[in-house]
Amino acid sequence: MKVIKYIGKSTKYKHVYIYQTRSGKSYKGMLYGRRYDTTFGKYFKTEREAAIYIDKQLIERNKDPVNILRRDERNKDPTKQM
Repeated sequence: MKVIKYIGKSTKYKHVYIYQTRSGKSYKGMLYGRRYDTTFGKYFKTEREAAIYIDKQLIERNKDPVNILRRDERNKDPTKQM
């Protein structure tokens, strides 16, 4: 899959970028910089797949997920009140 043009960042998910390829749109999940120790990325057919990939990579690095797999406040233990 050859990348032809970078379109922009996803408005729905963090660390997901949109590219235009020969076969149509492609979504890339990518983390980079000192904060994540390495740069890595992978192309997917949907934004959701890319977002799940990012969350799994963050979990492997003992960091909190930021997209689909993150914990909501309502899912926390109800016995612990703020």
